[in-house]
Amino acid sequence: MTEQGGWRELAPDLGKLNGTTLFFMLVPVLVVIPILAIYNLVWEPTIVWDSITKTLFPELSLWRSSLCILAAIICNAVAHEALHGFGWRIGKPPLPKGSIKIGFSWKNLTPYCHCNQTLSTARYLIGSLMPLIVLGLLPVVVGFTLGQLHWTIFGLFSITTVGGDLLVIYEIMRVEGVDEVRDHPTRLGCLVRTKGSV
Repeated sequence: MTEQGGWRELAPDLGKLNGTTLFFMLVPVLVVIPILAIYNLVWEPTIVWDSITKTLFPELSLWRSSLCILAAIICNAVAHEALHGFGWRIGKPPLPKGSIKIGFSWKNLTPYCHCNQTLSTARYLIGSLMPLIVLGLLPVVVGFTLGQLHWTIFGLFSITTVGGDLLVIYEIMRVEGVDEVRDHPTRLGCLVRTKGSV
C-alpha cells in the first residue's frame, strides 16, 4: 500500500498469498457445492456430479460439448469485463468518450476493463459488483425458480470468477471515508482518496 498526492494504492499482490486473498479466491468456488446440493433437493435429482458435459449437452459428443463450454467461458469473460464498464458509466457526470477500455492482457492471459477517470466510491462499487449480480446471482435465481440447470451452472460458474472483484471491494471498505476511486492502470485494484486528503 503506497500513498502519493493524497491517493492511496489498494492493489493486492496475488503472487503473495495470504489469508485474506485465499478467502476471497476460494469462497466463491466453495459456495458452488452447497448450492448445487440444494438445487438437487429442490428439483428432481440431476446428474451434476458425474459429467457436466453429459448433463448440459446430452445430445452432443464430448468434444462438441466441450467446445460449447469453452465458448461459454470466453463469452462470460468478455461479458464480465463489459459489465464493469457499463456499471462505471452509470451515474453523473457522464464519462468522456474513451474513458473505458476493454482489452486482453497477454502477460496475464486475461481480459480486462479499465476506467481512466476518477469515480465516486458508490459508482466504482456498482461497476465492480455488476458481473456478480448480472452473470452470477440473477442466473442462479432464474435457474432455481424455473428448475433450469443450465442457468444455475452458468450463474455458479460466474460467481467463481468474482473473487478478485470482491477482494478489491473489501480493501476499499476497510479504508474509512473513501470519497473518490480510480481504477488501477496496470494491476488488480484501485487508488482511493479520502475526504479531506490533499
